[in-house]
Parts: sequence; C-alpha cells; structure tokens
Amino acid sequence: HSDGLTGLADQSHLLGRLKAALTRARSQKHSFAVLVIRIANFDAITSEFGGSAGERALVVTASHLRRVITDIDMAARIGEREFAVLLDTTTTPGRPSAFSEQVFARLQTPIDLDGIREYVSCSIGIALGPQDGDTVDVLMRSADLALYAAKDAGRSTHRSYAVQMRDAAELRHALAMELREAIAHQQFEIHYQPIFKASDSTLTGFEALVRWQHPKRGLVSPAEFIPVAEENGLIGQIGEWVLRQACAAAALWPSHLKIAVNLSVRQFCDTDLLDTLTGILQSTTLRPERLEIEVTESVFLAENIQGVPMLKAMKALGVRIAIDDFGTGYSSLSYLRTFPFDKIKLDKSFVSGIQTDAGNLAIVRAVAGIARGFKATTLAEGVE
Repeated sequence: HSDGLTGLADQSHLLGRLKAALTRARSQKHSFAVLVIRIANFDAITSEFGGSAGERALVVTASHLRRVITDIDMAARIGEREFAVLLDTTTTPGRPSAFSEQVFARLQTPIDLDGIREYVSCSIGIALGPQDGDTVDVLMRSADLALYAAKDAGRSTHRSYAVQMRDAAELRHALAMELREAIAHQQFEIHYQPIFKASDSTLTGFEALVRWQHPKRGLVSPAEFIPVAEENGLIGQIGEWVLRQACAAAALWPSHLKIAVNLSVRQFCDTDLLDTLTGILQSTTLRPERLEIEVTESVFLAENIQGVPMLKAMKALGVRIAIDDFGTGYSSLSYLRTFPFDKIKLDKSFVSGIQTDAGNLAIVRAVAGIARGFKATTLAEGVE
C-alpha cells in the first residue's frame, strides 16, 4: 500500500481511505477534501537534468507534503508526477486553500540538482466531499477538473471544483466528437496571412492559418479547437492536412515566396513525422527552403518526443525553423544555443504596446538584438 520511491501511500490505499470517508460522511456530520497535486515543471527538470533529477523532485515534494499534513490526513502518490492528499475539513472548511498555500510556500525552497538550484512548481485541484461527488470516481473526476482549471491559470495555482468545470468538460467532449466529423467531411480551410519585409515592405511569403468551417457555428478559431484536437489525438490528422494543403498552394506561387506552417508539439510524438514531411515536399514539388516550420518552446519540454533530433533532421532537408510565441511560455535562452533557429517570432502582446510601454519596447529591442546575434530573422506579430 505504499509507493516505493516516495514512501507515501499508493493510489489503491488512497482510494480505500476515500471510500471510507464517503461512507462516514453519509452517516455522520463529516466533511473532507481531496487535493490532486501535479508537478508543473516535471518535464523541464527531467529534460534538462535527467530521470534521476525527476525522482529527486518527487521525493522532495513528498517530503513537503508529509510536513504539512496531520495524523488524520493522508498523502499519496497517484501517478508519474501526481500526488493526492485527503484532508479532514469537518471543523476547518477553509483548510484546503490554506493547505495549498502552505505547499506553495514550501516549494519556494530550491532543490540541488547536480550543483544547480532548481525550483519545483505545481498546480492543485480541490474537490470537497461529499458535495462534489458521492462516489470515489466522481469525486476524483471533480478534483481532476479543478486541477485542469488550475493548470490553465498558471503555475503555483489552486482551484476548487465548480459545476461549470464539468459543463466545460462536456462541451470539450462534444467538440471532440464534432472534430472527428469535421476531419471526415473536410470542413477545414486555410487562410493565408501575408508576411512583409519591414525595410522595404516587400512581400516575402505567407503563414498558413487553419480555420474550421462548422456547419452550424460558422468559422471556428483554432484557439478554440486546436487544444481539443491535441487532447484527443486528432492534431496529427489535422496538422498533416494543413501542411499538405499549404505546401501544394505555395508550389504554385512565385518562387521567392515562402510558406510558414505551425506544428504542434504533439505532432513530434509521431515517429513518422519526418517521412510525412519528406513525402509532402516530394508530392507537391515544393523546394524545402521555401517551407518554414514554426514550433513553440514546449517542443523542448515535452517527454517521449525527439524534439531536437527531429528539428535537426528537418533543417538538414533544407527546411527553415522558426520559434513561435517567444517570451510567452517557458522561455530560456539556452534553447537558442541548443538549436540554430532561422527565425524568432515576437508575440503580439509585446509588439502592440511598444509606442506607449517602455517595458514592451525594451523586450522587442532585446529580442531583435538576440536574433541578429544568432543571424536569425525577427518577425513581429500584430503589426497589422
């Protein structure tokens, strides 16, 4: 009933205690909370320092949990990077939030990884028993939905379950089913956004932007359906279609115009991605140097993918590589040393305020300077 690495209870032991707590709550005035805790930067730690560093992060997090629970509570490891805590809240209803803040405070202490100080950050989802679920499965599902909301809100954040979260999950499920129909009936289309050279305003190419022409809802933005496609494993089919259509269109343009296509980090999980790309270039007769693949920094953080080797193989074909949304995610200048990008894209959130915000202007100037130093191009989004 215990986890071999951390010494905490295992998932089976936790679920047994959770079932007993629900039974007690039905017959007595008893309330409790279950918290699901996920290490947010686990991928980054293991990617940079190796698997043993990931284990060290787990052990340290478990140690912190032990120090903040009481004898009547329970802490367990329930997944590769996830923990759960069962808290008694009969006399202290506000305890889950206070407990979460205690955990965040303890994680402010850095851990030593091969002589480098690193911080562990996490997200926490909270469900209250028995009101947020009258069975173990429903209660854990509620906690998971709260965790999902906490992850969206950013690191070191906790969220408590609300009914609206379940409604949103049902909508995502419905959207996933409609996406399968959209793929089968080819309801997608590509819009081409022009890219101009700042010095003389000449047209240099286009970025391919996918849109979903929904039969009832009209044009659906990728911001709405791409995350759902990634969650449900549909992004590979959509991404391949976009890449093929964009390359075929660009092959008919004047030869000096390039086409930029965004690839999701989930597509890099596909071991056939390079073969697919090569096949598309051959079938459309588009020269590789006219294709620009855009990726976000998350390609360096995700586990179980060969991000850098895949990018290097693409570059060996002659394809240009751009880093998208630079400065908005888990930016690290070490990525620029790891891989020789051809272009750095500045997010429009930085560009839009350069006339009035001195901070934004400083960031834009700094990134442009970095790009010049690496002999890369800077592309500013949002100038239109």
